[in-house]
Parts: sequence; structure tokens; C-alpha cells
Amino acid sequence: MRKVASILLVGLLIIGLFGAVVFAEVAAPDLPRDPEVRAEKVRALDGEAENALVFRIKGGFDQDCNITPRHQTVETRAFVAQWAKWSMNYKGWEWYVKKPGEYYGNCITGTLQSNGPVTLEFKFSDLEGGNSETNNKIATAYSYTTCSGDPEVWYEGEFGATIPDDFALHAGFEWSLWNKIKVVECNSPGLYSAEGTITLTLDNQANWIDAEGDFDMAGWFTTENGYLQTEYN
Repeated sequence: MRKVASILLVGLLIIGLFGAVVFAEVAAPDLPRDPEVRAEKVRALDGEAENALVFRIKGGFDQDCNITPRHQTVETRAFVAQWAKWSMNYKGWEWYVKKPGEYYGNCITGTLQSNGPVTLEFKFSDLEGGNSETNNKIATAYSYTTCSGDPEVWYEGEFGATIPDDFALHAGFEWSLWNKIKVVECNSPGLYSAEGTITLTLDNQANWIDAEGDFDMAGWFTTENGYLQTEYN
């Protein structure tokens, strides 16, 4: 099993939706292939043809006799990789504060969909700037909601969450991200800012997908591994 991560730079993000889960490793054929397989052209009725590879399993049969009935085994199998879609409709917040206080802002909407378990890792820090001779930090926190209503819990620091492989994740869902700042009397005038990251990891990715999310034509689908004619003409 391999984990493939995508990183999105945003204002600063946090979500604590889910706990740890246990999941099965993606099946993959032993290498080198026995029997070998030969590439065939893919045709798509739905989706893009380049998102699939198909190989004919070598062997077959050639029989000439008077036996009836006759039986032969025909195999069909499909190895499926993990995929994910995610989005956020805005990338952060920009505050303008007249006087000290603790303020939180309207949510940013995110979406997440995958066919397998994923892990979200969040890293952020307080806003920094202003005058280094006074208080050059603004305490910053984040929260989430998965339904209507304001947040009840706020988070600081680094957090991680694992979303299990279930129908809700397969169908995709929306969640809302909130930001809170606390400006105090000793915050001087000026700009305070910070950047954070969200890292999305596909926890059950197939071994035959490369680091760029493509078929691993250089390391897995090779003649040496028993995949013949990997570029169909």
C-alpha cells in the first residue's frame, strides 16, 4: 500500500471531523506477471479512455475433438486505484479591525469525495506582523461545521483527521471552515499575516500508480514485469 499526498496552500485551515480507521490494503498482482499479459485498446462509454488500461491474459486454448459438452475458464478481473476530488470556494480571510476584540468570520465551503480512506493534515500558526517591540502576534483559531450553525469548538496548532471508506465519502460531502482572531490592546497598527497548509493523503493507493497520479509505466507496467506492448498502436 502506498500513500499519495497532495498539498494545498491556503490562508490557514483546520478540521477535526473524524478519528482513526482501519482499512484493507489494495490488492495487486505479483511481479513479474505469470502468465504475461498484452495490452489492448481501451474504449470508453463514460469517462476518459486514458483513465484505464486493459490487457489480454496470455494462454487461451485451441481444442479439436468430439467431446460434448466442453468447458473452458475465462477470467475477468479489475484492479481499481484510489482517487479523490476536493475543493474550497475561497482561499482565506482578510480582516480589517478598528478596535481590540475577539472576532470570527463567515465560513469557507469545502468539498471532499474519494473512493477510499483519506487523511487530512493541517498546519498553521498565529498571525504575525505589526511592531516587534510590542505584541507582534494575533492569536488565531479555526473551526469547522458540517451542518448549519456556528462553531462550538475552536482549534489551534497542528491537527490531523482520517475519513473512513464509506458511502458518505464516496458520494462526497460539504464542510465549512471558520476563522477566529483575537486582537488585544498591545497589538500595534499594521499588517499581520500567516500561511498554512492542508495535506490530503490517499491512504489506500495502488502500487501501480506513480507519484504524479498516473499509471506507473516506468516502474510497474514494464516488459520485465510481464506487461507486453504497454503502448497500444
